[in-house]
Amino acid sequence: MEAHRRKADGRRVFPPQFKPEQVARVDRQELTVAELARELAVAPQLIRQWQRLSAARGAPPRSRRTRTWSRRARCGRRSSGCASWSVRSGRR
Repeated sequence: MEAHRRKADGRRVFPPQFKPEQVARVDRQELTVAELARELAVAPQLIRQWQRLSAARGAPPRSRRTRTWSRRARCGRRSSGCASWSVRSGRR
């Protein structure tokens, strides 16, 4: 394992390109999250956090209409009986 820079409190600082490379290794199934965590001497939760951040950056932005429809689905009604739907859609 290569040496990484450390903060004043002793925590390692990984370069920006390093995290996506490691997440890609897990995605390609070269290693499991646990194996990679052992190799890097970090907690498996940190690897999962990198995965979530990587997925969030690659996801297309949600449109306003998508949010309205999902809110409508949670509400269970199309009429103005659901306050959150009627405010979002502009209906009264």
